[in-house]
Amino acid sequence: MVRRLFGATGVLCLVASAAVVGSVVTPAQILALPGPSESTVVTIEPTRVVDTRVGLGLTGKVFSARPYKFTVAGFIDTDGGTAPEQVVPVGATGVLLNVTAVLPTATGFLSVRPGTALGVPATAGLNFQAGAVIANGVTVGLPTSGDNAGQLDLFYGPVMKRESMHVVIDVVGYTTSSGLVDLVSRVEALEMSGVAEAAAAATGPAGATGPAGATGPAGEAGEAGEAGEAGEDGEAGPAGQGAASPARVIWVAQNDTGDYDLLSDALAEIGGAMPAATADNPYLIKIAPGIYTETETVVLKDYVDVEGSGQGITTITCACAGVGTSLYPVAADATVSSGDSAGELRHLTIVNTGAPDGIAQITVGLYTSGVESESFSMLHITASASPPNNSSTKYNYGVYNYESSLSMNNVTATAADGIESNYGVYNSSSSLSMNNVTATATGVANGGYHVGVYNSSSSPSMNNVTATATATVGDQNFGVYNHGLSSPTIRNSSISGATGSIYNSDGDIMPLVADTLLDGVVVGDESGYTCTGAYNQNFVALDGFLRG
Repeated sequence: MVRRLFGATGVLCLVASAAVVGSVVTPAQILALPGPSESTVVTIEPTRVVDTRVGLGLTGKVFSARPYKFTVAGFIDTDGGTAPEQVVPVGATGVLLNVTAVLPTATGFLSVRPGTALGVPATAGLNFQAGAVIANGVTVGLPTSGDNAGQLDLFYGPVMKRESMHVVIDVVGYTTSSGLVDLVSRVEALEMSGVAEAAAAATGPAGATGPAGATGPAGEAGEAGEAGEAGEDGEAGPAGQGAASPARVIWVAQNDTGDYDLLSDALAEIGGAMPAATADNPYLIKIAPGIYTETETVVLKDYVDVEGSGQGITTITCACAGVGTSLYPVAADATVSSGDSAGELRHLTIVNTGAPDGIAQITVGLYTSGVESESFSMLHITASASPPNNSSTKYNYGVYNYESSLSMNNVTATAADGIESNYGVYNSSSSLSMNNVTATATGVANGGYHVGVYNSSSSPSMNNVTATATATVGDQNFGVYNHGLSSPTIRNSSISGATGSIYNSDGDIMPLVADTLLDGVVVGDESGYTCTGAYNQNFVALDGFLRG
């Protein structure tokens, strides 16, 4: 067989010269041209298709040991949200790229692969040191069919660490086989036409078709052949899409065994690399057993439930402490803050260890602010603010609720070792229900207050609540302290304090107390109590209307 490669000029000569065409007299002399697997390079004006710094192509930083897929063929976003643009046509067989790694947190590599790639890559498009900004040219094939058609895959090593960086990618060209396939088809059509004309000239016109011959008898069926050997297994196909779930589930676990190492990391991804949480698309973050040390306040998000593995089994700690002069905390003084979230926090322990060496003013275990219509709840939670004994932290709060409507169920709140005041649960301008709550304040304060449950302009419903305050002799210790327009309803509870069980600071305060032990005197400023089935530590009935 004679094999020749013709360029564009050769094709024009072939069409124009009848002698050349006529010289091809048998199919064995058809010219050999490039087939559909060959590609040509088309250069284009460099166009940015990925910039993780501004959310173009991929949202947020690229994390290590995780594949990222993105589309370059067809109409895509190239300028952050206006009309889509086609940079690389559908059906392109590859792309020419400029790839830049921006400020990686660890030395490693970046691999750019076809979108069908699986597993850990064996090659790298560029290698870099931590903190570098480095670019390289990369040419990579594009799948033209299947679920990953027109897609590329990014993978940032190291594999066993949790690192991150930004990535910038510009397309400078692409490869395509469409032009060559069209060329082959046209030349083959010309060649076959020339072969037919040459054959007709040599043999003369075809004669009339003769009559069909008689059908011969059918032959005997031959013996069946032996079965062939089974072929090798093909490559595994791409992973299927996960089943739809009413709530996305994210795992937090230590030693890289979960999706994330810390609760704050998981929350940061929601609304970033992952879709935002909504009422129709809520999330559940599950935390494995262990102690998780955060470096700053963890702020919860709307429509995201957080579930530990049990009180004392899953513990979140933070040395978070305010250094201002105010008596009242803010979210940044707490280990965990609800923000204005709608969700539930359950089955875990929250600890604020404060700050040693006398720099702290306020510490809070769990802080809520502005949650509405009982949309936020605590279930089986232990929250404590217990700085080390050598700390000079002045005010400690186990749970602080500010302008919140919420539900506390099976909650243990403890505040200890504040040198001025400690509050187990502090409710400020909050409407809430407290069920099966233990609130304890202890310490060695210098003439300050220790209160199990402090209500400031708050009238909670308290059922089966144990409120206790114990401290050094000479301090003020109250089980429940009501300030401002606070008239709580207390049922089936145990209230005790060395100074007084219940204290009312204003004459308009009228607590309702039923079936409750009051261990300590009932005191107040001309205020009244309505008691039904209440009794003191000696089981003497306190029924009726009382004044301090």
